[in-house]
Amino acid sequence: MLIAGRRSQREQTSTDENATTASSSRYKLLAGAALFLLYSCASATSDAQARLDTFYDASAAVVQSGFPEHRKAAMVETIFSSLFKELGGAIPDEDLVPLFQATTSALFYTVDKKKLPLLDAIFRRMATLRTAKTVDYENMLQAYIALRDFQGANAFLARYHKGPEDRRIIPIDSLPAATKHRTEWQVGEAPRLIRRPVNIPNGTFLIVLASPFCHFASDAVRAMENDPALRPLLKNRIKLLAIQDLSFDYDAFTTWNRSHPSLPYALIHSRREWPEVASAILPTFAFYRDGKLVQEFSRWPEKGNMTQIYRGFGLADPTVAMESKR
Repeated sequence: MLIAGRRSQREQTSTDENATTASSSRYKLLAGAALFLLYSCASATSDAQARLDTFYDASAAVVQSGFPEHRKAAMVETIFSSLFKELGGAIPDEDLVPLFQATTSALFYTVDKKKLPLLDAIFRRMATLRTAKTVDYENMLQAYIALRDFQGANAFLARYHKGPEDRRIIPIDSLPAATKHRTEWQVGEAPRLIRRPVNIPNGTFLIVLASPFCHFASDAVRAMENDPALRPLLKNRIKLLAIQDLSFDYDAFTTWNRSHPSLPYALIHSRREWPEVASAILPTFAFYRDGKLVQEFSRWPEKGNMTQIYRGFGLADPTVAMESKR
């Protein structure tokens, strides 16, 4: 776990989507006021570590707020830019580490590629001053990978790894030109990442946004693999896409894909290619019909959520049928 306590926040319970407009508006006002108090007080201090702690608290409140993902990202960005206004100018050496940590955390929530040059510049200074720790190195590398800048990741590896045996450089097979289509990065058995268009066929198709490191998602996938009614749909009607996060491990993906040939993982290229999907809570299930999103739900409770999977595919739920016969 490269950023302790951050990845699990995607699995937090969101507020009820069916809340009334009035109560939703009151909640947003209260949440906004609370967040304003949190970061406006801290922005008055020059203590970067104190502001980092406040940023963690405020961003955690946003993540649990129940807002749509794009709104959460915008709110986190507002808090970040309000707390760390000095990022546009000279940064004192003693502030580099907390600013690096804050920028890494903000990038985790916003997946904003514009932050990468700033993060890299801060890391270079930390490396020069020898204040960069192993976790900082790993987070810098993971930032490149999360933003799908694999060439940048390979250049970073070449810069900071002296011996070739220590390098984890991965060959890349990208698309020849910019594309308007949704894309994925396929994880090859031999070390190679291959970017390809995502094909959503006509009829009902399920996209599962997940991660091999999320046990809720793994439980859901295994439940689908073991279900007799869903088994025929695995290869052609269900696709697993790993979200952009800071926990990429090539071996973990190849191990999963080797063990689950019917439901292998590919990497989502960018959240922005999926604007209609509102949630990034893991796992998120997005049902498409003839290429259009028709149903979306998130989370996988301990007892499972197979009823919604069946409903999405238009299948009769055997559990419901058995209960109706009693």
